[in-house]
Amino acid sequence: MKGYKKLLSMMLAVLLVIVTVFTSVGSTTVYAKKASKTVVVKTQKELNKALKDSSVKNIKIKSDAKSLKIKDSGDYSNKKLTIDSKNTKIVNEGQFKDITIKNADTFTEKGEGNTIKSTDNKLKLNVSEKAKDVNLVIAKKNAKTTLNLEGSVSSLSITKPGGNTTVNLTGTLDEAKVGAAAGLEIKGDTDKPVKVTLAKDGATLNLGVNADVDVQANANVVLSKGAEESSIKIADTASSSSIENNTDKDITITTDKGESVAKS
Repeated sequence: MKGYKKLLSMMLAVLLVIVTVFTSVGSTTVYAKKASKTVVVKTQKELNKALKDSSVKNIKIKSDAKSLKIKDSGDYSNKKLTIDSKNTKIVNEGQFKDITIKNADTFTEKGEGNTIKSTDNKLKLNVSEKAKDVNLVIAKKNAKTTLNLEGSVSSLSITKPGGNTTVNLTGTLDEAKVGAAAGLEIKGDTDKPVKVTLAKDGATLNLGVNADVDVQANANVVLSKGAEESSIKIADTASSSSIENNTDKDITITTDKGESVAKS
C-alpha cells in the first residue's frame, strides 16, 4: 500500500509540472520542425515526384537518361537543384533557389530569375528566348563553356582561371565580369551594349558586339567587327593592358585621369 501511495504521489508531481509548464506558455502549440530531405533521382518519374514533395529541399539528378525536363508546374523556389549527368540533355522551366551543373550534355534554361552555377569541364548552356533575369556563374578551372543566349541574362561571372567562355548573343546580357585569368569571347547580334569588367591580371576579352569595357587589371582586349561603338576605360592599375582594334572605326579609350585616346 505504501508503495502504491509513493507511486501515486510521483505521478501527481509529474502532472503538476506539466500543468505548470502549459500554464506558463499559454495555449501556444509547438510543432517539431519537419526535416528537409535530399533525394537523388535517375528517371523522369522520380524527378517529378521529388519536385512535388514539399519536404524535399535538395534534388540531385544523377541519370543515364538521354533527356529530362522540369516543367513549370509548381513553386520550386525553396529547392536546390544539382545536376551530375554527363550524357543527359536537360530542359528547365522552373524557378529554383539555385542550380548547380556539375556535369551535363546540354542544359537549356527556360525559367525566370534563376542563378545557375557551372562547375562542368565542358558545358553547352542555352538560355532560351523565354527565359528572363538569369544569372550565370562559371566556377570551374580550365573549363570550356559555350553559352547560347537568346533570352534575358542579368549577369555573367567567371570566377576560376584558365578556361574560356564563348558567348553567342542574340538576346541581352546586362553585364559580364571576368574575375580570373580566363578568356571571354562575346559575339552575335544584340541591340543593347554589354557592360564588361576585367578585374584580374591575365584576363582576355574578344569582342564582336558593342560593349562598355572597364579594364581594372592588366588584360588583353581585342575588338572585331560588330564592336565598332564600344568604349573602353582603363584604370591606373591596368596600365600594362593591351588593346587591339580590328574594327573600321576608332575606339575611344579613357583613363582614370579623364584622358581620352582614339585607338584605330
